[in-house]
Amino acid sequence: MHLRFGWHCAVAIVALIPALVVTAKPVTISSVTASASLEQDGYTFAAENATDGRLYTFWVAGGQGGGLSDYIDVRFEGNQSITAMEIWNGCQVDQDSYDARARASKLKLQIGFAEEEVDVADSVGMQKIAFSKTHTANKVRIFFKGMHHGGSWDKIAISEIRFVDDEPEDYITNATASASSTLDGGDYGAANLLDGFDDTMWCEGIKAAEEEGSDRTDKK
Repeated sequence: MHLRFGWHCAVAIVALIPALVVTAKPVTISSVTASASLEQDGYTFAAENATDGRLYTFWVAGGQGGGLSDYIDVRFEGNQSITAMEIWNGCQVDQDSYDARARASKLKLQIGFAEEEVDVADSVGMQKIAFSKTHTANKVRIFFKGMHHGGSWDKIAISEIRFVDDEPEDYITNATASASSTLDGGDYGAANLLDGFDDTMWCEGIKAAEEEGSDRTDKK
């Protein structure tokens, strides 16, 4: 992750504080497919959207029952030991989009020859779901067994999915970030600098920008 500061770097101050916590490493995904994906206005809400490292793209179920007849296949690069799943449920573009579309409430995971059934909370942000044991497999099939209903669209949406193994990360994780000012009217908090996504950002507050000029922070 690289931070790129604009014209004035002294106005809005971002503090990054590392925490000495060991977290598991994401497993490399080689491919992802779905039994059905919604096609709308010439655009397909494809399964790849759920593993592309971007929070504001998402998969939407295309089958009957709003997704309760659908599944997603996630394939790894050979057999991997996986201990947990990380999921960003629903469409997390913003709160209104999240509320409008259906979200998963219960999943059944086929992991090699084993199965796990897990509940998924109706909440924005990442949920880490630990498995009952470490599994070794080269594929996980995710079945959707229940949903939190959406206000406008009752087809399940998933923003992002990751699986993690029992190996520690190669870099400092679980750091916290805070800023002296943050732009109102959207999700522009300093924590976005550390979330691992390519399409989120921190933006300074309007008052600071008016006083000193643009001080936008991007990452790539």
